Amino acid sequence: MNSGLYSEFANNKPSKLGLRALRFQQFRLLKTVVLHTGEIDSVLEIGPGWGAFAVSCRNLGIEYEFVDNSPAVANLITSEGFTGICGTTANLKEIRASTIWMSHVLEHSPTWCDARNMLAHLSDLAPHGTRLVIIGPDVTSWRTEFFNCDSTHGYPTTLRNVMQLVQDVGFTVSYARHHRLASWSPVVRFIALALYLIPWKLMDRFVIHHKRAGRSGFFYNFKVNFLLRQICVIACK
Repeated sequence: MNSGLYSEFANNKPSKLGLRALRFQQFRLLKTVVLHTGEIDSVLEIGPGWGAFAVSCRNLGIEYEFVDNSPAVANLITSEGFTGICGTTANLKEIRASTIWMSHVLEHSPTWCDARNMLAHLSDLAPHGTRLVIIGPDVTSWRTEFFNCDSTHGYPTTLRNVMQLVQDVGFTVSYARHHRLASWSPVVRFIALALYLIPWKLMDRFVIHHKRAGRSGFFYNFKVNFLLRQICVIACK
């Protein structure tokens, strides 16, 4: 595994405000899953990112482990006191957790075949009754931002094609909806759409130092992470 994979991502954590917002978003999504499928006692997270969801699990007393193919990310999450492995899902030999959590991971698959192979392997390992939660961008809303915001985005995710994919590998979909700001409220949707009209990237031009040219700015990250429409699919083995 390339030791530099996602090292810049791991070294450029969001601001305290941004990280707090990500944790709040993941907490809201976790409560939504619990509301529709029942309590969660253990989680295997595929791709923990900066650990926003891991913190929610720890605060709620949920048994947690992770798998990530970036040594930099794995070291970051391990340093926060969480356990897991550095590798791909192909390295997994068994799944003990009752819930598999994938937040903004599936779209990083290079192709549809890679996405399907990953989910099929998870399905083969998952015991009967295992829940699968997939959260990610809705390419019909993100449009060109889907590829612009991250060079590793490969599989364009939509609510419909992700539902078809998880059903194709043996899961049964129990819940599937779009959301913004981890909310399904029409009021929040209207607010998000209104905020989206603000020229966020233009604002970043006045605050990003020339040495950081090419990197995502605070305002752009806020627009991508919180204002654009996302998908939430819950399925059961």
